[in-house]
Amino acid sequence: MKPNILILIAAMCFKAVTPNGAIANDSTAEIIAKAEQGDIPAQSELATRYANGDGAEQNYRKAVFWAKKAADKGNLSAQYNLGLAHLYGQGTPQDFLEATIWFRRAADQGHAGAQRKLGDLYSAGLGVELDLSKATVWYRKAAEQGNPDAQYRLGLAYFDGSGADLDWNKAFEWFMKAAKQGLPMPQIYLGGMYESGWGVPQNSEEAFKWFLKAAEQGNATGQLNIGRIYTEGAIVKQNYFEAAEWFLKAAEQGDAASQNALGKMYEDGLGVRQDSAKAKELYGDACDGQWQEGCENFARLNRAK
Repeated sequence: MKPNILILIAAMCFKAVTPNGAIANDSTAEIIAKAEQGDIPAQSELATRYANGDGAEQNYRKAVFWAKKAADKGNLSAQYNLGLAHLYGQGTPQDFLEATIWFRRAADQGHAGAQRKLGDLYSAGLGVELDLSKATVWYRKAAEQGNPDAQYRLGLAYFDGSGADLDWNKAFEWFMKAAKQGLPMPQIYLGGMYESGWGVPQNSEEAFKWFLKAAEQGNATGQLNIGRIYTEGAIVKQNYFEAAEWFLKAAEQGDAASQNALGKMYEDGLGVRQDSAKAKELYGDACDGQWQEGCENFARLNRAK
């Protein structure tokens, strides 16, 4: 499993993960008054509102200011949210070590989101020394509380043996838990495992079902696989029109494999009107996306001119 630096590609969103009581229904003016009087839940709630622009103009610096006040007094939500602020560098300079400190404070008190984030930081070696085994420890803590992202990452650890002993049966178990909560990537893994018979008896119908769930959420890999299945005609009746539609959905997201597959359909006139120029364009897009077969197909059409 490669270090997960994708944890940095997100907008900060504070979450009130511990109840702030009746104040959640108070006006922002009322929340400010209470926060200035030292009310800890109000300080946490105010930080959340400033970060998310909910009931107040979005202001990350003010969000961090109030989160720090509540976090220093032990507020769990504020500690987690302050970790987010340092992780993403919003309202405060990006500081992975400081993010780790605040996530750990919340994680040690059982905060599943913070436990999952600690797993990410250990997996990427950000703020801490890269340690996939420790990442797995934190993912497990969060996963056992039902955190779907952590369940997915724990499944990955078992699937490729990084941070845990390779065990496809356990990988399947954790992917299933996350997939049932609607995450598309574990749905993709379930589809692949059912199709290949890894960790579970081979079942083509189940494979199609899970690929489709991911595809219908807009996941390009799921869309590619549904297109492939309709092209092959082994699991469902062969339907080039359906295949082309699914390849197009994924191709429009920049998926190079789908661009190549759709290019082939335009070249052969399968499910679409035959169009060599369009095929060449799609092959070129796939090649730009580092899909080697796309490069080969583009070069082949160039030679055929």
